[in-house]
Amino acid sequence: MKRKTKIDIHDLIDFSSKLVNSNSSVGIRLSSGAALELPYLSARTCLAAGLSLPLDTASGAKDVGKVSALYKTLEEGEEEEKAEIEAALKEIRKTGFATGTESIDRRIRQLLIPKDVSSGYVSLSPMTSIGLCVLVLEAVTKHNHDIFSEKNRIGIKIRRAHLAFGGSNPHNLGHFASKRMVQHPVFLSAPKAMRYKPASRQASGKGTYLILSNFSVQSANIMTNTAMINGAPLFAAWGMGHALEREMHGPKVTGVCLVVHGIEPLGEHETAIFEPSQRRGAAFTFEKSRNGSDYVKNSIHLSLQPEATGHMRVSLIFELSEALHSVPNAVDLFLNFGKFSGGLITSYDTPALHDDRSTLLECIPTGKVVLDRRDVMSPGNPIEQLVTAIGTHRKEWLSATNIGFSAITDFGIRGGVRGGHLHAFAEPLIGITEYVSTEKRMHGYFWRSQWEGDSFLMRGDSTNE
Repeated sequence: MKRKTKIDIHDLIDFSSKLVNSNSSVGIRLSSGAALELPYLSARTCLAAGLSLPLDTASGAKDVGKVSALYKTLEEGEEEEKAEIEAALKEIRKTGFATGTESIDRRIRQLLIPKDVSSGYVSLSPMTSIGLCVLVLEAVTKHNHDIFSEKNRIGIKIRRAHLAFGGSNPHNLGHFASKRMVQHPVFLSAPKAMRYKPASRQASGKGTYLILSNFSVQSANIMTNTAMINGAPLFAAWGMGHALEREMHGPKVTGVCLVVHGIEPLGEHETAIFEPSQRRGAAFTFEKSRNGSDYVKNSIHLSLQPEATGHMRVSLIFELSEALHSVPNAVDLFLNFGKFSGGLITSYDTPALHDDRSTLLECIPTGKVVLDRRDVMSPGNPIEQLVTAIGTHRKEWLSATNIGFSAITDFGIRGGVRGGHLHAFAEPLIGITEYVSTEKRMHGYFWRSQWEGDSFLMRGDSTNE
C-alpha cells in the first residue's frame, strides 16, 4: 500500500486547523463510532447517514502530492489498486486519529461554554470538516446544474461565495484546498436592509422579558462556518444573552428570540460568486513559531486569514428567570462597550421590559423572526436535505445557521487552554431555520441552550405553528 501511494493512509484526517490558520498544525480523523444521529448537518451526522467523507492530510504542502496521487489512483488506477485503497480507507475509519492536539496554539479560537463541571465551563475550538466542505460543494454544483438544465423545475439557484483559503499557495493547506474545493462556501440568503414599521406597542416597563430593540452592528462576523456564510447570528445572540447574565448578577437568561431587520454583507455582489471584502492586519500578534513568522515575507503585514463581515440591524428579546421592575444599569453599560458577533454596536433603542408574551413582537420594529425548523431534517442524507431545503421554491423562507457544536475529541486537560478549563475540539452543527415576519402570529420563537451528550446546541420551543 505504501509503495503505491507513498503515503501512510493511517495519517489521513477529516479536520485540519490549517483552514483556521495556516501556521497551526492540528489534524483529527473521526472514527465510525463517532457517528451522531441528530437532525443537523455535520461530519458526525454524515457518518451516521452512511456517507463516505473524503480524507486529507494535516501536514500541508509536504504530503499534498502524495494525497493527490492516492485519489488519482482511486479514479484512474487498476481495479485491484482501487479495491486495495478503498479497503484501507474503510479500515482506518474504524479508529480515530489525532495529531497536534496536546496543546492549543494561540492562533486557534476558543469558546467558553457553560457546562455542569467543577469549573462551570468547558473550552471548545471549532473546526469544520474538509470532507464536508467538499461534499456540500459537489451537492450545490449538481443542484445548480440541474436548475440550469431544467432537470429541477421547482428549484432555485444556490449562490456561493469565494474565500481565499491558502491565498496564492493553497497547496499549503492540503489536497482539496489545492484543488479549490474548500474555498467556495454556500452564500445563504438573509433579509436585507428594508423599510420597517416602528413598534406598535410600548413595552410595559416590567416583567420577565428584556427587549434590546433595533440595534445596529458594524462589521459583524457573517462567516457561519467554513462550509457556509451569512447565516442568522443565532449563536451570537445566545452568547450576548449569556454575557448579559454574567453582568447583571441576578436573573438567568433562559431563552432568546432573534429578529433580523437586515444584513448587509460587505463585498462584491456583481457575479453569482460573492466575494467578501478582505482585510489584512499590520500589528504584531505572535512570536516566531516552528513554522516561521505570521508576517508576510519582507513585509510588515500579517498573513491573510480569510473572513466575511457585514453590517446588520437586529432585535433581541431575552426571557429571564425572574421578573424585574426596571432595566439593570449593567445592560446599558454592556451595550456601550460590548460587541455582537464580533462587530461594534453603534446604536440601539432604549432597553425595555415587558410582561406579556403574546404582545412581545409588537414592542419592536417589524422584521424577520428566526425559527427552528429541524423538523425538515428527517433521517437520511443531511447534505441532500439541506440543499433541498434552501434550494427549493417554498412558501417558507428556509435558511441555515450554526445552532451549536459537537465534540470531535474527548474533553481533557491541554496546554494553552483559557482559564485551565477542560477542552475539546468541536465541529459546528448546522441547522435549518426559517425567517417569518413579526406581523404573523406564531409560537415557538424562543431558543434555549442544552447539552445533549457531548453536543452543545440550541433548540426552538417548537416548530412554526
